[in-house]
Amino acid sequence: MGTRRLVDDPMIEVGLAPRDGAQRPAGGTSIDTEAFRAIEAAMETHYQTIAIPTMTTGATDKAQLRARGVQCYGVGPLTD
Repeated sequence: MGTRRLVDDPMIEVGLAPRDGAQRPAGGTSIDTEAFRAIEAAMETHYQTIAIPTMTTGATDKAQLRARGVQCYGVGPLTD
């Protein structure tokens, strides 16, 4: 089923997002840092387990910070 047929509202524009840099910037966070080692130590101390980096479906402003070299880590309330 096509997207236009699925939406079925001529007032709504359906299309691809522009590729003009307005997308979330690329960037990464290293697990070889003092901050991540502190997270690992806390996980071991409080939960007797290891810390495993994961990616969630949510969105934050961390992508913009990472693109500028800031190391960002999040702790999910569901997993802790």
